[in-house]
Amino acid sequence: MNPTARYTARYTAMKYMAIKYTAILLLSVLPGAGCEEKVIYEESPEAGSIHVSNITGNTLRVCTGETFRIEMRVQPPAAESGEQIKYAYVSGNEEIFTVTADGTVRGVKPGEAVLRIEALHRESLKTAVMVSVTDRLYPVTEIRIDERLKDLTLAVGDEIRPDSYVRVLPENASDKGYTLESSHAQTLAVTPSGSVKALALGDATLTLKATDGSGVTATGHISVKEPVYAAHDRSAWTVTPSHALPDDAAISNAPGSLIDGNPATCLSLVKPGKSYGGISVSADEEVHFIIDMQAETTLNYIRITHRTSNPQLYLRVWGVTLYGSDDNNRYTPIRENIPIVYDGVNDYTVRMIEESHCRYLKVQYTDWSKQSGSTIQVAEFEAGQYSFRD
Repeated sequence: MNPTARYTARYTAMKYMAIKYTAILLLSVLPGAGCEEKVIYEESPEAGSIHVSNITGNTLRVCTGETFRIEMRVQPPAAESGEQIKYAYVSGNEEIFTVTADGTVRGVKPGEAVLRIEALHRESLKTAVMVSVTDRLYPVTEIRIDERLKDLTLAVGDEIRPDSYVRVLPENASDKGYTLESSHAQTLAVTPSGSVKALALGDATLTLKATDGSGVTATGHISVKEPVYAAHDRSAWTVTPSHALPDDAAISNAPGSLIDGNPATCLSLVKPGKSYGGISVSADEEVHFIIDMQAETTLNYIRITHRTSNPQLYLRVWGVTLYGSDDNNRYTPIRENIPIVYDGVNDYTVRMIEESHCRYLKVQYTDWSKQSGSTIQVAEFEAGQYSFRD
């Protein structure tokens, strides 16, 4: 090759390199080319810029609770050297995502924040990407109801919350809500609070439908029948009140008055924060009575009766919690915060859907008149088992 040809070839190559690197430099400053300043090398063998190679565009997308490991690359590839580059990672908002020293991003809560990345010992090499965190949606695949709700019998007035009979799957479903629908609203009503109440004798199908749009449903059958009550023999029972009893000759105040069959007598206990008949009870004390039924007993209802000789509501118990025990030491809740509603009569029956088995029955007062009266009075207490007429 003659000298003129060699000079022309060398000039053409140099001109090509100048055009190439000018184009790279222009791309680095154009809008949308990157989130941070990129340093472009010219004739140096050093790396010119860094970028995250395992994402599309300039946004890393991750779900809450999940992780993503960053992979870094040098740009352009021709500038790679044999040296291993180490990076520092900084989260712009750790409430949105966190990042470890090895570049593992973990989504914390939905939102967006910037991830800044810098090559250690090379301050000129840095970049940034947007991290977008979203919740992963897991649809409902099954509404599983237990055998009790598949064929349940209630009495008029009974009210249940289906939550205790229902399991929504999978456990990590994003929306585990469901709606309730009764096939006969006159027999079985769905209340605004999400419970189901028996209104009249009859049968109804209860349909549960997932609210996440998955279309998953389940059904249960509920019959409403008339209950028949069988009270347990109380002759051997003993009653132990939580406090000493105030003197009140008019009502024959005594523990045994609670089970003597005489609605004119009663067990009278001083209300918390009150004093009466020589007895004072502090406001933070619990007031209750315990019945020893002498042997393990099966029951699914109780009945509380107010004294007939004084109908005043402020003397009545308005709410109770029931506990059962086998040893009079460790008590387990049977049913909590039961409202006692007399509705113009002197007694109120509390039906339990599930049977309980215990020797000792503790009845704790949870609600009463705070405005008037100093005592809470109960004339009669019974417990037993009910069944349904066919």
